[in-house]
Amino acid sequence: GQTIVTFIDAAIPVVTNGFVQVCKVAGAGVAAGTNFSFTVAGTPVTVPAGPAPGGSCGTPVTVPAGNAVITETILAGTLVAGVSTLPNPGLLVGSNLGTGTATVTVLAGGQTIVTFVDVATPVVPINGFVQVCKVAGAGITVGTNFSFTVAGTPVTVPAGAAPGGSCATPVTVPAGPAVITETILAGTLVAGVSTLPSAGLLGSSNLATGTATVTVLAGGQTIVTFIDVATPVLPNTGFVQVCKVAGAGVAVGTNFSFTVAGTPVTVPAGPAPAGSCGAPVTVPVGNAVITETIPASTLVAGVSTLPSAALLVSSNLATGTATVTVLAGGQTIVTFIDSVTPVVTNGFVQVCKVAGAGIAVGTNFSFNVAGTPVTVPAGAAPGGSCGTPVTVPAGLAVIAETVPASTVVSGIGTLPSAALLVGSNLGAGTATVTVLAGGQTIVTFIDIAAPAPIVSIPVMSPAALAGFALLLAGLGWVFLRKAKRFD
Repeated sequence: GQTIVTFIDAAIPVVTNGFVQVCKVAGAGVAAGTNFSFTVAGTPVTVPAGPAPGGSCGTPVTVPAGNAVITETILAGTLVAGVSTLPNPGLLVGSNLGTGTATVTVLAGGQTIVTFVDVATPVVPINGFVQVCKVAGAGITVGTNFSFTVAGTPVTVPAGAAPGGSCATPVTVPAGPAVITETILAGTLVAGVSTLPSAGLLGSSNLATGTATVTVLAGGQTIVTFIDVATPVLPNTGFVQVCKVAGAGVAVGTNFSFTVAGTPVTVPAGPAPAGSCGAPVTVPVGNAVITETIPASTLVAGVSTLPSAALLVSSNLATGTATVTVLAGGQTIVTFIDSVTPVVTNGFVQVCKVAGAGIAVGTNFSFNVAGTPVTVPAGAAPGGSCGTPVTVPAGLAVIAETVPASTVVSGIGTLPSAALLVGSNLGAGTATVTVLAGGQTIVTFIDIAAPAPIVSIPVMSPAALAGFALLLAGLGWVFLRKAKRFD
């Protein structure tokens, strides 16, 4: 027989869609079976939450191949904790847990499973706790009660032994900054404040007022430890020790007398830099005055203090006095340096020249200053120009100008005092001045051009005038006789 076999061919169909299946896992605080609403590329889907790990899943939704957006309508009191995809985590293109959206890849003919995990929104506490602890520091008896206010709540804490002290019951306070104030007992002071579990919880503290501001975390506990000590009793006296350094010209071992706040002290001068020191003198706290009896031919060259230069309030080297600060229970060391008074036997003379009327500025004038020749160019009034100061013995000094022809000295003055000019001779161009030991006498000469000479007319005596008159009369009679003859 014959068997006939027929084949039917058709074109391979082009698949352009895929499937998205949404699953929901009931996370912490979400009851299994709670319905959640989604839109899958625009198609609404409701899925009941199922237990972890797989949850429960809705019916697959047909969507175009490519990217698809799934959006959950987040229930009040819940939040999306996570989104994942199967059969491949790489099918999750992106997600936004805050808005409950996810973008996934859908393969043609394939199925993308998208699982959302929701949890109940955690309740954040608005309060925290403050626990105050008290450590009995030096001089404080263990068990002594101390009173505090913790953000307005009164608390009593007995002082405990170091290092931990003893602690009160924690107080509930709002989260954020909280102020703790200790009522400081008489005879005590707050020596320190610290916080646990972190030192950073201490915002600020004022030991003098016994206050501390701390940070309280929501649901957390801040432990604040106060350490008190007995107020130390400070003495009302201190000590002053005088030291003496033998400066230039002072022999080591020379005794110097002082009064220290009224107490006499003798100190021998010692070699530099420290010198030698007398016994410390007890004086009241505050400022103390030390006075040296300055021997003849010596002077106080300097005063300093230790252990701090700031303890020297003031000093007067000329009178040998110093005022220093004395701290309670402390010692102020005051060092005086004396030296021999230097013997000064010389001074200085400086000659200045002013160009007066008719004298050209810059014209050189020669002088002799106590035997030393000096040349000074004339300068413009009023100061003129001055030569280099000349060293001369203290006392009287003579300055002589070589007066040029056709000039005259019109004036001589001295500075810093007119009284330094003892005498002057303008015609001879000389001046005698006083020179003080270690001082400078400025002597200013003013020259002018000599005026033109005046021609003198002889004056006749009375007898000569009478004779001259007779002569004129005789000449007149002769002229008259001659005139008549011509007539």
